[in-house]
Amino acid sequence: MLRKSILLVAPLDFTVSLCCKWLIIKFIEKGFEVHVLAPRSQQHIYSENIRSYGATYHPVKMNRHFNIYDDFKYLFAIFSKLISLRSSLCFCVCTKPNIYGPIAANIVGTPSCISIWGRGTLFLDSKNKIRHAYRFLGNILYRLAFNLSSFAWLTNPNDYDYFLKEGIANESKSLLTKNYVDEDIYKITPTLKDRGRKFKEKLGLKNEDFVVVLVGRMIWPKGIQQFYDSAVKCYDFNEKIKFLLVGALEFTSPDAVASEVILDMEKLPNFSWLGFRENILDIYACSNIAVLPSYYREGGYPRALTEPMSMQIPVIGLNTEDCRGPISHNFNGYLVEKGDSEALASYIIELYEDRAKLKKMGYNARATIEESFSEKKIVNPVVERAIDCI
Repeated sequence: MLRKSILLVAPLDFTVSLCCKWLIIKFIEKGFEVHVLAPRSQQHIYSENIRSYGATYHPVKMNRHFNIYDDFKYLFAIFSKLISLRSSLCFCVCTKPNIYGPIAANIVGTPSCISIWGRGTLFLDSKNKIRHAYRFLGNILYRLAFNLSSFAWLTNPNDYDYFLKEGIANESKSLLTKNYVDEDIYKITPTLKDRGRKFKEKLGLKNEDFVVVLVGRMIWPKGIQQFYDSAVKCYDFNEKIKFLLVGALEFTSPDAVASEVILDMEKLPNFSWLGFRENILDIYACSNIAVLPSYYREGGYPRALTEPMSMQIPVIGLNTEDCRGPISHNFNGYLVEKGDSEALASYIIELYEDRAKLKKMGYNARATIEESFSEKKIVNPVVERAIDCI
């Protein structure tokens, strides 16, 4: 007898590797085969991670942006995979899978679930008419996704309220949780500390250098300018405070930071851009503070904050409803206002000078993750609700 199977549709194998480990494990524990349909990254380690979780990986092509021809091919790929696997459930993750997964599943007659972890740049406040048009289209597509799916999982109360207010979401079909992090992976250990020291040396940094890191896409809404401006102010105070910007260039986003701009920023002696990096644990292990002055629709609990918090690193984030979720001001980190590089630099300098407070905030950050953002705990009700749809 064939085991029941679940098709997990995601925008990238990287997303599944980073965010769906315990979903996969829990579904398998419930007796399901899990198949993952997602585009392959250049770094094959992510598809290998997926297989190590116990799932079967199927690569697929997907255009991140709207393209009628590519989107139809993507829809057909989901449709074909659901049929060939005889899937019992289509579990969709992030924007484009959330739109096309339920459509394909509805055609086949398979129940589907959607997962909304943030609305993205599509819903940024803007007077731009093109953005308004895209937002209008986005609302239509989300309405379709909610109507066709059996269950919707959201991790941002602001998104949840927005969709309810717009009449898009159905409260009885929705589940709101916090976002999460795998605290077993993002955990500081003696071995990881040693890796961090070696990586710091590899970067040409000295042991006494104080490292401030920002991990994110190279788009302006991530707070790149505010990060750089605070680096300038900190350099004037003490050149031992070093800033590391980590993330790949964006080539299609209208909010992309041009490579020549970043290279110009690197002329500042205490500022370095590392580009895309797989060794994110090593980067956090050599960092003293993690920063995210982002006004992007982060989903309320950005991983660029929760990951370092899990590794006992204090964080500084923007005081917005989409960014401040995991931060308790002056307990596990600080909150700053948009564009206030003076405040950001001031808090960095404060922790540079007060190492006891830095250490205490780090412990508090880890405790916050263990108590409120544990992946293996948060996904339990999600898995139960998803299985109930079958």
